Amino acid sequence: MKKIKLITVLFVGLIVGIATVKAQKKDNIEPVAIENLSTEQQKLMLKQKQLIKQNRETFKASLTSKQLSILENTTLSKKEKQNALMVSLSKQQQLMLKTQRENIKVVKDKLRNSITTEQRQQIRARLRVDNNFQNNKELRERMKERRKERIKDIKKGNGTGSGGGKGTGSN
Repeated sequence: MKKIKLITVLFVGLIVGIATVKAQKKDNIEPVAIENLSTEQQKLMLKQKQLIKQNRETFKASLTSKQLSILENTTLSKKEKQNALMVSLSKQQQLMLKTQRENIKVVKDKLRNSITTEQRQQIRARLRVDNNFQNNKELRERMKERRKERIKDIKKGNGTGSGGGKGTGSN
């Protein structure tokens, strides 16, 4: 019985370790994606990132104390904060957000139009790998749920009856 527990713990540890490494790689996809791009495309992507960062800083600097308090309110959900903030925006702030969205769309379209067929295939292959990882993650979550249910059943006395316990049952 101890060997089974040890093997199970090692197996779960291995899966968690692999999932952690994959998640870290997924968070760090950008360098891999950039490697597949030409220097011109890399410049476009960098320009887009800088534009987003600059606009975000400008927008944050334009927020009033009331708007900042909405964002810092821990009692509101993320969606409620977003809705409350959007209602409180001035015309100038709304225009700033609209301009930012339009600029990002233009740069994205330029980048999208400059990608070759080969690059698209590489990106799609990468997405398939990531989607496969997501499916494996869902499978692990389902397995974890089933284990929890089995443990609850065993604790309630509705065990599987495998006979592995050392009970002193009386028949």
